[in-house]
Amino acid sequence: MKQENRLRRNSDRDRDYNRDNEYSGQWGDHDSHEGYAGGMSDREFRQVLNSISDEWLESNKIKSATQIVKTNTLTAAQVKQLVLMFNFESNKLELAKQAYLNTVDKKNYYMINDVFSFNGSREELARYIRSVQ
Repeated sequence: MKQENRLRRNSDRDRDYNRDNEYSGQWGDHDSHEGYAGGMSDREFRQVLNSISDEWLESNKIKSATQIVKTNTLTAAQVKQLVLMFNFESNKLELAKQAYLNTVDKKNYYMINDVFSFNGSREELARYIRSVQ
């Protein structure tokens, strides 16, 4: 019975935390009054970043990150943080493409361009975005 009460209290605390902090985080403000629903909460996103950074191989990191961006909504700033976790330009580009469709603030997607080392990657991302609009 004590464990059940503790779990209920933790669940209530988590719900209160999410309600109070869901829209005010370091990865960008995404209040509902701006015309779109928010991306992942800061808490969830930190867990994702930690989980991906625990992977040793970049190939495993990209698999995890791809699954995350396909199954969650993200802000452009969150996508940028994810893309910055990768060393290979091809992985950065692929993840940026995959994440675009589930990005809640597509108007801010220009900020992803900063993560690329090559103009060709920026141009390919721009072509991809034009093709899916």
